Amino acid sequence: MSEDVLVFSTGDSIHVVFYIEHAAILAIGERMNEMSPDAAMNGYNWDAFLRCYLAYHAPSLLEDMDSDPEAGMYAAFYSPSPQNLEKAHALSALIAALVENEDEIYAFLLEHEDEIDWE
Repeated sequence: MSEDVLVFSTGDSIHVVFYIEHAAILAIGERMNEMSPDAAMNGYNWDAFLRCYLAYHAPSLLEDMDSDPEAGMYAAFYSPSPQNLEKAHALSALIAALVENEDEIYAFLLEHEDEIDWE
């Protein structure tokens, strides 16, 4: 599992946090921006990209999910439940797998660039 993605719980929510300011993630973001001028990959655009990606590849992970991206990170939230904890871990694993197989990110970007609701 990537050290860039964490899952943790507080009393009122389950959090998935993706730290996008690490060197490898910044490099992926820079390549995405080279491929698509709208893809300036801050937390808001990672949110837009991941929402579009999930809609195609794992729509169930969008159910009961909120997000609160920032400039340096992407954060998703689920209400506390055993099912949502499973979703949080699945989302974390999906993000880690994308980072480890960045060609999947680039291919999806090229195919769906116009569908992504960029910041």
